[in-house]
Amino acid sequence: MDEELKKQVEAVLFSCGRKIELEEIGKLTGIGSIGSIKEVLKSIKKDYETRESPMMVMEDDVSWKMTVREKYLPVVRKVTPYMEFSKTLMETLAVVAWK
Repeated sequence: MDEELKKQVEAVLFSCGRKIELEEIGKLTGIGSIGSIKEVLKSIKKDYETRESPMMVMEDDVSWKMTVREKYLPVVRKVTPYMEFSKTLMETLAVVAWK
């Protein structure tokens, strides 16, 4: 895997601050293959999981997003009270709160 492309995709996810579709990532980075983009995104996601980062990469059908793990939301909300949460994340948070 081309490390430079991986860094470009990670930079796009970080700076975007919202869900972004695979096609848009491809246009911004010059990656023509949707399969290659998915491979890069899955690698980035695994990297964040492996190092137990406070950040995580989420997949929502054809969109991807970099966001903060639930554990760190109280801290982040002090800085950014208006964060975009996916339906999946809200459902997960509801289950965690219920338990």
